[in-house]
Amino acid sequence: ARFNLVNLTDNSIGFNTYHKFRDQDKVIYQSNGGDGVTGLVTGASYYVSVENATTVRLYNKYEELFSRIDNDKNFSNSSGVIY
Repeated sequence: ARFNLVNLTDNSIGFNTYHKFRDQDKVIYQSNGGDGVTGLVTGASYYVSVENATTVRLYNKYEELFSRIDNDKNFSNSSGVIY
């Protein structure tokens, strides 16, 4: 799913359309040769927390997802692809 709306305040990622992710989905971030998002590592796995139909938050660890710990990724305004 392509995204282009990165919120630096709450470290969320917004999509232009319904994203189809579910809580606890394990995703792999790929920058596809672009600048990427600061705080995310290309090829690394993350866990999804669904905020709404067009917004998710990513957590480094499965345990962080359940405790809703803010991991302060400090995203930059970039784009990428999450598989």
